[in-house]
Amino acid sequence: MECVLIVDSAFNAFGCNYNEEKLLAMAHSMVDEGLVEAGYNSIIFDDCFTQKERGDNGTLLEGMWL
Repeated sequence: MECVLIVDSAFNAFGCNYNEEKLLAMAHSMVDEGLVEAGYNSIIFDDCFTQKERGDNGTLLEGMWL
């Protein structure tokens, strides 16, 4: 049996501009629209810890908002 991960992505919807209110609204909407019953039971959200650019030596850089 193949295991399929079914999720919704907060990052695809909001980028790094999200908060608790938006995530809860997304979760409630998934329930209200029947997505949880259909198997969509996870929300993935990016912590937006790193900047998109890398340092001079190729390493990840901490986000400027930290």
